[in-house]
Amino acid sequence: MNFKTFKKLEVSGVFSIFLFAYLLHNFNQYLGGSLLSVLFGSANSSDWEFIKVFLFSYLLWGFVELCWAKPVFRQFAAAKILSLYIITFLWFLCYLPFALCKVETSLLFNCVFAFLLIGIGMVLSYNFTVGSVDIKFLFIPCVFLLLLFFVCFVCFTPYPPQIPVFQDHLTGLYGVIPEHFDSGAATLDSLYGN
Repeated sequence: MNFKTFKKLEVSGVFSIFLFAYLLHNFNQYLGGSLLSVLFGSANSSDWEFIKVFLFSYLLWGFVELCWAKPVFRQFAAAKILSLYIITFLWFLCYLPFALCKVETSLLFNCVFAFLLIGIGMVLSYNFTVGSVDIKFLFIPCVFLLLLFFVCFVCFTPYPPQIPVFQDHLTGLYGVIPEHFDSGAATLDSLYGN
């Protein structure tokens, strides 16, 4: 493995993931609600739909790193998956109080926090991969964790749990917003409590 290339990829990955996630976030608008755009883009303005594009981009960048820097596969895969779950846990830990108190976070806060989480994930995956601790023995459990992540990734958009993190801030709905939904009426209802 080329450590210098790997380190550069980890640093540049923070910016690349952020840009790719921004494109994916608007993917649904570009393709007009197709199945691919709903799965890989943001189907509504919930916290989950915001962060899922960053998590997916994080995994895609891991594939780029794997092909380019050629790290030890089992060690790298376990490191990426563990760091993915750590940043997902940190995200839920931060956003759940906001969601439970029904406090809407600003776009700037969301972007800065996502940028920090991606940075933390990259630092963790780098340290897990090149560190002195051998985590290759976690490869098989991490494969199951990755499969669980993809099941949640695919299922939580059309069938989200009815908790505030998955609720659209604008409409109050969960999951995919119907095509002809009157968002103006939903906004008025939320303002006047009807």
